[in-house]
Amino acid sequence: MTKFFYKIKYFLLDTFFPNKCINCGKTCDFLCKNCLNLIHKVSLNECLFCKNKCNFGICKKCSLNKHFDGIFCLFNYRDVKNLLKDMKYNGFYDICRFFGEILGDFYVENNINSYFKNYKILLVPVPMHKKRLKKRGYNQTLKISEAFSYKTKINIYDKILFRTRNTIKQATLSEKERRKNLKGVFGCNLEKISNLDIENSVVLLLDDVITTGSTLSECSICLRKYGFKKVYVIAIAKA
Repeated sequence: MTKFFYKIKYFLLDTFFPNKCINCGKTCDFLCKNCLNLIHKVSLNECLFCKNKCNFGICKKCSLNKHFDGIFCLFNYRDVKNLLKDMKYNGFYDICRFFGEILGDFYVENNINSYFKNYKILLVPVPMHKKRLKKRGYNQTLKISEAFSYKTKINIYDKILFRTRNTIKQATLSEKERRKNLKGVFGCNLEKISNLDIENSVVLLLDDVITTGSTLSECSICLRKYGFKKVYVIAIAKA
């Protein structure tokens, strides 16, 4: 979707089908600014996995284990879980746009681009297997990416990664089972990366929720296998 049609689409939706804040009932987006400001933001000065002091949301030890270089994340899952569940499982895909715009504003306001000077940023949403995509009807990470791209002007590269097989839902598994379930599940589209300057690119992996980091870790392993040196993560929430 082009930036122009994106803007027109959501102007019309907001005009004829306005949302209400799920907290206070005010006519606005899914959360009004006042209620949104009340939600505690995740601290990126401590590791989201081990709680040690660090930069970019992940310490050096966990970075080596997870295979990505940094995390930009907004909320604790418990504070936005109802919206996230409606977005993923109950068909309210417009919540993707809401979260994508919030994430985009966060990225711009904190000048995150400045960390990637002289590099081309590739926005890569975590892919969904075609069978699950057919069942759900949309990939929420791609829809979040569309809104994020609109806000940040960063181009989406949604064809770089793909899933080689359909897997059991991660939410039903332990951390050890999650790693095993996802082992080698992602592939890289050689045709799509053949014209990229991989050496001078940063991959910004976008996901909705980070739990153990297994999905993002497997994505990163695949990307590094094909030469990408810098892989960062941006997400809505940490569970």
